[in-house]
Amino acid sequence: MRSLIPVLFIVYLFCTRISGQAPIEFSPFEGYAYDLPRKLVRAGLFYNDNITAFDTLARVRFQDINIPETNSENDFPQLEQSVALGLILKGEVMIRKDACYEFSLNSDDGSILWIDDQIILDNDGDHKMLMVVDTVHLQKGTYPTKLWYFQGFPNKYGLVLDYQMLSDTVACKPIFIRTAPEILALESDLYFESGKADIAAEVYPKIDEVCQTYSSIDSIIVEGRTDNIGSRADNIILSQNRIKSIVNLLSEMNKTHGIPIVEKALGEDNPLADNSSAEGRAKNRSVVLKIYGRKQ
Repeated sequence: MRSLIPVLFIVYLFCTRISGQAPIEFSPFEGYAYDLPRKLVRAGLFYNDNITAFDTLARVRFQDINIPETNSENDFPQLEQSVALGLILKGEVMIRKDACYEFSLNSDDGSILWIDDQIILDNDGDHKMLMVVDTVHLQKGTYPTKLWYFQGFPNKYGLVLDYQMLSDTVACKPIFIRTAPEILALESDLYFESGKADIAAEVYPKIDEVCQTYSSIDSIIVEGRTDNIGSRADNIILSQNRIKSIVNLLSEMNKTHGIPIVEKALGEDNPLADNSSAEGRAKNRSVVLKIYGRKQ
């Protein structure tokens, strides 16, 4: 009987590997690489929904996301350039056990990971190789995934996604529990000079009034929009600059210490109203704050 124990153990290991029953498993990541306008990259790029409007470099597929820090003298994998490029990749993740999972994104420059349309890791922005780590509780099932990455200018690029299931003793935050946000829309015609990002003084009490209704703030999304007058790139840059003005103001008012802020420079895309009328264009020239938290 003793002689059977090693054999049975080897069979167990073999069957486990063949079945691929890891508690978490990502499908390959597939999507497109985009050629980003240099002017937009220099202005400070963050993910926004109109990235797909730029020229496509190639369709790409990655079995896993493990691109170590690399000198940009070498072309990015599967591409013929190494700067001013963006990737939007999609796939699925299979969760085989209800548990707490740890995810990490290490990238140069920015990156974001979504699971089931929820941001799990936000490592966006222009920076050197930088890692963000977070934990989240996931229930058994299959969820859609999306991954954003962009590389600005020399001299390095890199993108690594890692993950693991943690022990049952680890404290883990729940996922997909978010109350409806308080929404504050700031019309640009009232609070910004035409074509500029300077904020009118009237904004201060409006933001303060909204924030005072919360006992604590969990996160803030700041969306910037323009009308469709002018070039798409210029409109995105104007959106970004106005968003930065609002984010800086929030910081000055001590409203954002330790609070994650997601910046979405939408430009003329995803309009709030029809751009064919003067009234609609005026409504689209806006910055919208979505504030998530617990009310007083």
